[in-house]
Amino acid sequence: MRGPAAAALALWLATACNSGDAPAPELQALRLPTGASLAPNGDWLFVANSNLDLAVQNSTLVAISLKALYAGLAAPLPVNTPLKASAPCRWTDAGPDEQRIVECDPARLITREHSLQLPSGAGNIALDLPAGADGPWRLLVPSSLERLISWIDVRAEGDDIVMDCGQDAAGQCSTDFQLEGLRPDGSRLTVDPQGARVAYLPHLLGGAFTLIDLDGDGGPAIAEVRDDEGLFISTNQQFFGGFSATVRPCDPAAAPRITQECTRPLIYVTQRFWGGLRTLSINPGLRRILASGAGLGLVQLQNVDKALLGDRPLTGDAAFEDATGERLLVVHTTPPALARVDTSLGPTGDAKNLEIAVIPLCRNPNLLALHRPPDGEALAFVSCYSDAQIAVVALANFSAVATLDVEAGPNELIVDAARRKLYVVQTMASTIGIIELDSKVPGYLQVIGRVGLGEP
Repeated sequence: MRGPAAAALALWLATACNSGDAPAPELQALRLPTGASLAPNGDWLFVANSNLDLAVQNSTLVAISLKALYAGLAAPLPVNTPLKASAPCRWTDAGPDEQRIVECDPARLITREHSLQLPSGAGNIALDLPAGADGPWRLLVPSSLERLISWIDVRAEGDDIVMDCGQDAAGQCSTDFQLEGLRPDGSRLTVDPQGARVAYLPHLLGGAFTLIDLDGDGGPAIAEVRDDEGLFISTNQQFFGGFSATVRPCDPAAAPRITQECTRPLIYVTQRFWGGLRTLSINPGLRRILASGAGLGLVQLQNVDKALLGDRPLTGDAAFEDATGERLLVVHTTPPALARVDTSLGPTGDAKNLEIAVIPLCRNPNLLALHRPPDGEALAFVSCYSDAQIAVVALANFSAVATLDVEAGPNELIVDAARRKLYVVQTMASTIGIIELDSKVPGYLQVIGRVGLGEP
């Protein structure tokens, strides 16, 4: 959950009573989901249910069978027909625009064995592949309330999976599968995409940035925490609010100077309460953060309301739109927009880091996903939490091509490239929306279904 609504909820949580007297969570369900990740084999969608309102005892992590989901979508039952394991989906009633979608029962797509209990406040899911795509896979889930990261090892066995976090009979994960002692207000966790065995965790308050060693003794471990407030605070703003970390793709033949021929990553971290990004690097061998020096520093964005510094979130997610690392997309939360930043190399061998284009978006945009089909146009999708919409931007000419209405609280976006679908984690609706990405079929760029049942 992001934006002003999230700030109000965080204030409420700070004074809320302990959830110890709350009931146990329903395990085969979606409830205030926040994070999601697609299994490398494409058969499962892992979803983290946040429990941000503390109405139950714990967050949960569930695995949705995509084979079962698409079998159900292909043969939906009539409206209001009772559902069962062999037929988990049905048509909905026609809406105001007479467009019907298919709804599917989460309880028919999630088995008890694939449901785990995590500490409350579960956020995004970072996928680690310590042994490659064949597995076992590791899911890392930060908790914004408990100051820790949980991990779950997943092993594929034929058409099934085995999930292991040392869980007990109730599915409660063991503390042996938790990295504790983090700074408060950890944000989105990112596993390094270029092979360094580390993960990055920016923090919303102050200038803190945590480097995680993925191969620590007994599991992930804190390698270093840097709190560079003295270097990164302006005279008008005390809290930069690190939100999302993304790593610039690197070509050894045209590598930024700071990367030392791609042996070190160039990391861009969006700042929630400052209008721009900061750049960092690490020494992978020593597991140390490099926060200053040639080629590192602050990246100022122009399309922000500087009068709102410290009052409302200013930037959200970021992602590189090309494999060369020459263009970075950054979500402006206030005012709502998507920016394109030129990160190509200048004459000194450092990235230029210049904002070159901006497109207005729907309200409170936060998270970003890219779709690059081999036979179609590349698209960027941005979830707009306040408007319950998804903005669609064509990257070829950097223009807005559609704004799609979805259910309440769109959050994480997951592209299923093999099936050409977009999954939308809808936090407040407690559903997962399904959007068609195949331009050759009816329903292109439309919501065609959801995991979650509507009101009876």
